[in-house]
Amino acid sequence: DVTGDMPEEPTTECYETAMFNNDTCTWDVTGDMPEEPTTECYETATFNNYSCEWDVTGEQPTKPETECYETATFNNYSCEWDVTGDMPEEPSTTCSQTATFDNDTCTWDVIGSQIVEQTGGETDLCIGDDFEFDLFSLLEGDFQTDGSWSVTTGNTTINGSLFNPIELELGEYTFNYSDTNSECPSETKVTINLNDDCIVLGCGDVIISKAVTPNGDESNEYFTLEGIDLCGYTVGLKIFNRWGAIIYESKDYQNDWNGFAHSSSVGGSDKVPTGTYYYIINLKGSGLKPITGPIYVGTN
Repeated sequence: DVTGDMPEEPTTECYETAMFNNDTCTWDVTGDMPEEPTTECYETATFNNYSCEWDVTGEQPTKPETECYETATFNNYSCEWDVTGDMPEEPSTTCSQTATFDNDTCTWDVIGSQIVEQTGGETDLCIGDDFEFDLFSLLEGDFQTDGSWSVTTGNTTINGSLFNPIELELGEYTFNYSDTNSECPSETKVTINLNDDCIVLGCGDVIISKAVTPNGDESNEYFTLEGIDLCGYTVGLKIFNRWGAIIYESKDYQNDWNGFAHSSSVGGSDKVPTGTYYYIINLKGSGLKPITGPIYVGTN
């Protein structure tokens, strides 16, 4: 009789094989677990006994959003994304400019003029005035005095900021002041209008009153002719009302009529009523034709 049982086969892993060894009368188990795969820092390897393989799970962290000038690089040591890069340096601007960063072009956009153009003051001068006019007096607000002046329009020259109007042509003269050294660089235009108001009129240039208002305020008290004092003319004057009647006449007028009618005139001797009258002026010895025109008389 043969008695005895084979030793029970041992439990094995999926990758092992059990074979009975008659020499040793035992089960030999052979086979090695598959090598664990290399994983990233964010991955985990787990052996699956059903598939007899390693299951690798885990996902790389989401790449962060970056600016146009930044670069994102994954760091396997820290298992995080490293973001590097600096915004380009903001450009220098003047007080009239604004710098804005454009993410589309990854550059700075500068808006506004580097130099501010502005208009300064304006004044009138006479071509008979012989003096140095300082153009700085036409600038307003705060400004540096180390800029430069230039002539923009008009046939003239200047000495630094000094302008002399003597004997120049009538008209408008413009000048530009360039201030490029201040915090707010600027170009400023100023204007001078040259007239001949201060010039003594020559013979034949007659200035005649437009109104007579004898009210004691020392303005327009008399009907006057000016500009012929040195000409040697004798002035003949007749003044008429609107109906053509003579109310005043002088064969050697001396700028002394103040709205009174002659006693021989129509209406008698008294102040004439307020209204418009008409004159005829004869400059004897001038060779000029008689001068006619209206004159307003206010006697109320």
